[in-house]
Amino acid sequence: MEKAVAELHQTLESIEQIEPIVSDEFDNPSLLIIDNVPKNIIEETDVYFSAGETFAMAGLFDDSLKCYQKYHIAAKVKSHYYPNLYSFRPYNEYSLSDLINREITLVHPSTFNDPFDTLVMHWKDQLEHRCAEKTHVAPYKKSFDYYRIRSFSEDKGRNKAYKNILMWSHYADNHRGFCVKYSFAESFVNNENIALFFRPVIYKNSSEKVNIDIDSINSDLAYCTKNHSWKYENEIRLIGYLPNTNSFYSPIPMGRFCKIDAVYFGARASDQNITTIKQILKNENVKYYKMASTPTNIYNITAQAL
Repeated sequence: MEKAVAELHQTLESIEQIEPIVSDEFDNPSLLIIDNVPKNIIEETDVYFSAGETFAMAGLFDDSLKCYQKYHIAAKVKSHYYPNLYSFRPYNEYSLSDLINREITLVHPSTFNDPFDTLVMHWKDQLEHRCAEKTHVAPYKKSFDYYRIRSFSEDKGRNKAYKNILMWSHYADNHRGFCVKYSFAESFVNNENIALFFRPVIYKNSSEKVNIDIDSINSDLAYCTKNHSWKYENEIRLIGYLPNTNSFYSPIPMGRFCKIDAVYFGARASDQNITTIKQILKNENVKYYKMASTPTNIYNITAQAL
């Protein structure tokens, strides 16, 4: 075991001196957690995963966790591209902090309102009885604790996200909050130090069997699968693997590849809150709207320019 640990340390040092490979094979649509990793990174991910197991067997749990973290980062794939996405927010110190600091805060899945979201949290509970070798289970399970997610909505043809009545009620404090329209460049998710990617949520009917009592799980099932009841959200997820954070709330900089195009205020948004947000974004080229109903078609809410 001592010899194996020494060899692994030497191998890991060699890997970290190699320049990353860019390949079209990153078009593979899923970040695979265990199996079917893209061929150009198969050796690197195999080494990190095996090192995680070996270090755990040797009682080196900190080293084991670090290797599993590097495994998740090495297995990242090319993101889907969504130029415009919407984020519904209540008016509070956290949503204002994002605007003030030009950040997008990702959160731990355990904070979600749906206890069955995300499925990876339930899948981890199955590992204990599926793994013959138990030593590595604890650091391997812990390595998943560093995923953070931010939920957005997208337009669906003529159905504009900002006109979704349920989203205003459920996520923007019953129309007292606001909705931010973000514009993303393709290069926004290009980061060598973290796995950061956009994925659409897959909605499953109650009649469809979703089995998580399995040996391996891909990112679509782990982080982007929800019951059909949530389909009205038209959700797109920004998923990040952030190994250097222990906070459930992890802001990432918008940088120059992301900007705010517009802010839509709920029908019940106060004039004071509107003025505050306009003041925060005074140096940005942002369009402002307020939601209102149409008397001749009461449920057809519209955005009126401010």
